[in-house]
Parts: sequence; C-alpha cells; structure tokens
Amino acid sequence: MRLAWFMLRGAPPPPASPAAAAAPPLLVAVSGVIGPAAVGIAVILLGRFTQRMVRLNRSPRYHVWHYVAGVGLLLAAGARLLDRPPGDWLGVLYPLLLASSLTLCAIVTWRAWSWLLAERG
Repeated sequence: MRLAWFMLRGAPPPPASPAAAAAPPLLVAVSGVIGPAAVGIAVILLGRFTQRMVRLNRSPRYHVWHYVAGVGLLLAAGARLLDRPPGDWLGVLYPLLLASSLTLCAIVTWRAWSWLLAERG
C-alpha cells in the first residue's frame, strides 16, 4: 500500500506535529459539547412538563430540581470547552457536574412521576 501511494502521489506528506496528533478531531470535540448541552435542554423541558403537572395535581414543587439539574448539565457542557492542561484539578469538574446532575434528575423524575406507575386497586 505504501509503495502504491508513493507511486501515485509522489512523496508522502511529512508527519504531523505531536501536538496536532494528540488533538481530537473537530467532530469529536463539537459533539462532546453538544451532547451534554442537548441533555441539559431536555432536562429543562422535563422540568417544564413537571411544573404543569404540579399545577394540575397540586403536588410538591419538584420541577425546581429539574432546573437545577439542567443548569448543571449546561455548566458541564461549558466546562468541556475549557482548555486545561493534563493533571489540572478542573479535569474533575466535567465528570462531577455530569454525574451529579444526571443522578439528581433521575431521582427527582422518579419521585415526581412515580404516581404513573403506582398500582391502584
């Protein structure tokens, strides 16, 4: 394969610098930010639905915690944009915000919407 490349194209391109080889492709970097941001927006929308349900059923105000979790996910997406050196303590910020916000959202969603799955005699 290398010989065919050389014969068709001439000399191979020079090797890339080590810094360029370590950088992730643009698509991976962009989707690493868009993913948590999209989940954060979905959690905020879930908070809006829960707010409407609270108004109808007069149940506790769980929707506020959905907003907190959604903002945490948006902050995690913003933390993904930070350019930090390896070994920096801010490297823990993204997974910590992501995990805590998703856990909070799962607990609050279960608590607010479990009446749909409850057996009624």
